Amino acid sequence: MEKLRKGDVILVPSGRRSGLAVVVDPGLDPLREPRPVVVTEDRWSGPLSAADFTSPVEALGRVKLPKHVELRSPKVRRDIASSLRNAGIAKPSGQRRRADSNDDPDLLELRQELRRHPVHGLADREASLRWVERHQRLAAETSQLERRVAATTHSLARSFDRICGLLAERGYLEEAGSGDGADEVRVTEDGMLLARLYSESDLLAAECVRRNVWHGLSAPELAAVVSTLVYEARRDAMAEPKLPQGAVPKAWQDTVTIWSELTEDERRHRLDRTREPDAGFAWPVYRWARGESLEKVLTTSEANGQELTAGDFVRWARQVIDLLDQLKDVLGKEHSVGGVAAKAARSLRRGVVAAGEI
Repeated sequence: MEKLRKGDVILVPSGRRSGLAVVVDPGLDPLREPRPVVVTEDRWSGPLSAADFTSPVEALGRVKLPKHVELRSPKVRRDIASSLRNAGIAKPSGQRRRADSNDDPDLLELRQELRRHPVHGLADREASLRWVERHQRLAAETSQLERRVAATTHSLARSFDRICGLLAERGYLEEAGSGDGADEVRVTEDGMLLARLYSESDLLAAECVRRNVWHGLSAPELAAVVSTLVYEARRDAMAEPKLPQGAVPKAWQDTVTIWSELTEDERRHRLDRTREPDAGFAWPVYRWARGESLEKVLTTSEANGQELTAGDFVRWARQVIDLLDQLKDVLGKEHSVGGVAAKAARSLRRGVVAAGEI
């Protein structure tokens, strides 16, 4: 092995790399045994050791190599392997010839077809292939996103159909025949009222108005009952919410009854349930609407087990005002509930509640 020189063609007798190979670096070392670096006929490149040979190594011929060989380049290895195959150096007799992929006619035909491809000879072929791979990857990602959007769209369409079914069942929509025989959906008068309410519990509010549950309430009483549709306690209260005396308890109980019926219909139509009304803010907003001071309202609320900060009170009061203003605009001041809603909003819009309000 110490006699081998660059360009010598040798025979690797056994192993996965058996066959002819050309030495590209003798791998001489004064302190260790030689480890020649070779390139085989199938373009493999790497070092060999004495363990790869069962007999002394002899050069079978020579192949002319460039002065500097860059083995990390696939093209260089391919050119060296091609020169080795074209050198006409035969293996010694008696040696079993390893199956060579270059003898496979189908593989050779595929290689020739690959070389005939118009892109094969392009100077920037590898860069173009990377752009092709990127395009294919992005196309696959786009297709996946489109499938997700389509699934979401179908889900939204199903939800929309279920909502329309509930509204039609409750009289907010109705079918109207068209000339071509197809059924069209028409928004009823009650549906127009619902369409102008923007609240988490807008359908519950519309039901309460339509069924005259809030009819006959005073401005403070209406503010108290309406607050149950917007207020949501941060945690379960330690005590049962206190309600003002008079008409509020019955209006509150009727509102809860309608909510119970509505959630049952929503369950049947497989829709999200309307949030349960919460009476935790009814007593504070009722007292504020009657003109009491903020200090007295908060103190009384705390004594009743409903702790409120001044900031929380202002925030919830403004949400009650917003729903009252919607009722006023939708129903009109001439309506029994709309006119009271206007008065209730005015009674709440004072002091810290009105400060900084846009």
